[in-house]
Amino acid sequence: NNGIVINNKLTTVEGKYSFDAIQLNNQYKIVPDQSLDWMNGVSTIDLMLIQQHILGAKPLNSMYKILAADVDNNATIDVVDLIELRKLILGIYSQLPRNTSWRFADKTRLNPDLPFNINEIIEKPGDQLRDRSNDFVGIKIGDVNQTAQAHQLLGAETRYARSAIKLITPENAFDQNSMVEIPISLDQNQLLAGFQFTVAFETES
Repeated sequence: NNGIVINNKLTTVEGKYSFDAIQLNNQYKIVPDQSLDWMNGVSTIDLMLIQQHILGAKPLNSMYKILAADVDNNATIDVVDLIELRKLILGIYSQLPRNTSWRFADKTRLNPDLPFNINEIIEKPGDQLRDRSNDFVGIKIGDVNQTAQAHQLLGAETRYARSAIKLITPENAFDQNSMVEIPISLDQNQLLAGFQFTVAFETES
């Protein structure tokens, strides 16, 4: 393997990491990776924010949000990102085909004017790995409003509406194995940009 040694380490909950037995004259690459928990922080709100950015109604105001919105990892924000993220939210995708769940940017080489020009690998000789400047910023792909939990031990995310929204459906009887269309309406006039919910029904009665 041309003398290349791979050493995998897990960070602490706070994201800290260290390596043992560093040889000062050897060259090292630090390559962070996290490709689990794809739906962490991802919701319909993120779709709305990407759409507003594409339409120019409300451009994303930070490079981290722009990177999170680049769902298909092609260094541009367009309608394909909306389509790919919608497939993830709807369960058509279990993971994004052209991206990782998280991306990590070298914190010392960030340029807000060039948000896609990030360095995702730190490469240094061993004598430069002893300082504390080898730091990365994690970006959860698809999580444009930045609600993701960086670690499962930090607790589950709770989403709730600022005011209750009541949905109304008519009471209908239908036959087994039949196709049913159920209209859903609000109990009062409300201006909604979007919402996300899960529908469950009793299958035995």
